[in-house]
Amino acid sequence: MAAMPTDSAAAPEGAAFSGAERWRIPVLAGLAVAVIGSLGLLAYGSVQRERMDALRSEMDAIVDDWSGRRALYSNAGGDAQPNVDVAEEQAKKLEELAGRAAGTEVEPLILLQIALRRQITGDDAKAVAAIEKIRKDHPDAPILKVQAFDSERTSLADRIAATSRKRMEFNAKHVYVEPKPDPARYAVVETDLGTMKIVFYKDLAPIHIEAFVKQAKSGGFNGTRMYTARAGDLVELGGGDRTRNAELRDDREDDAAVALAPEPASRNYVKHRRRMVTSVPLLSGDQGDRFAIVLAATKPEFDAVRTAFGELLDDDSAAVADRLGSTLTFGADATYVDRKEKTDYPNTPSRPVFVRRVSMWNEGAMEAGHTWDTSRVNTDQPEPEAEPKKEEPKVEEPKKDGK
Repeated sequence: MAAMPTDSAAAPEGAAFSGAERWRIPVLAGLAVAVIGSLGLLAYGSVQRERMDALRSEMDAIVDDWSGRRALYSNAGGDAQPNVDVAEEQAKKLEELAGRAAGTEVEPLILLQIALRRQITGDDAKAVAAIEKIRKDHPDAPILKVQAFDSERTSLADRIAATSRKRMEFNAKHVYVEPKPDPARYAVVETDLGTMKIVFYKDLAPIHIEAFVKQAKSGGFNGTRMYTARAGDLVELGGGDRTRNAELRDDREDDAAVALAPEPASRNYVKHRRRMVTSVPLLSGDQGDRFAIVLAATKPEFDAVRTAFGELLDDDSAAVADRLGSTLTFGADATYVDRKEKTDYPNTPSRPVFVRRVSMWNEGAMEAGHTWDTSRVNTDQPEPEAEPKKEEPKVEEPKKDGK
């Protein structure tokens, strides 16, 4: 019969088991903490990723204007024009979003979009500040390496900051003046939607005024179509035979024969604002047979680019200009959805609005020198349409030598 183990032999095994049992709970607790920590990190990472995705989606909704479907630039017959009101609205929303995205990887993307829009609104200091904040807080952000659209050596951020700094330097060197119109001499512009009176800045833009007067007295404005209408922004009129015909592609056709040299006294020292009458520059320069009226409170993108040479005389004239700007255009006319006119000529009135006639007046009397029939001036009668030129019959020359 085998001998039973003594207590002394079982003691080492019992001690080992007791030691392992003593550490089991701490070890299991440590494993539980590690597992819970890993799950917590995964959950935190998931929450952070969801937050980043939410911030990106909100930024995209503002930038792409999902609610209003408005573009930051409008393309009127190939001529890109910034929509300042849209840029201002989007910039304010993005600035609020940037506050909530502070310190995240999305913040530099939002700041770049803010810089782009502040440059459009003319707030160059804010545009530069947004770029500098990216450089300071996110020096390694990939957005800083995105190239400018027209250069492989310059980044988009550098281009935005450089352009805004140049404008700030330009503005610092120039003391802008508030032009004073001469109330004695004015133009009466009669349109299908009412009559406007324009007074001129004779001391700032005499060349542009002379060109306008020449067009008016020769009948160059009479019977032309308004070819650009943007409510609350601007209208453009004139254009001679290029806007009298039905070919929309001719509306913004350049004519070097009527091009005018810029007049620095106005172009460089006048800030565009509501009611101002200014030039329309095309390829060869300001066109002497066209003019634009500013409907927006300010128009900083016109400063140092267009030449202001007059303004609307009174509130009644301003009201007519606003009506012209609110004309239904191809871009807003439901009849032209999915048609070429909507995409190519979004700011052209879908139903023609004509300038009936433009006459020059001084001290309440019409000036001499008009070469067209002025009997309908200040009446409701439209100008008669020009009759098409009749081709003279060709006379065959007699054949020589009986041939």
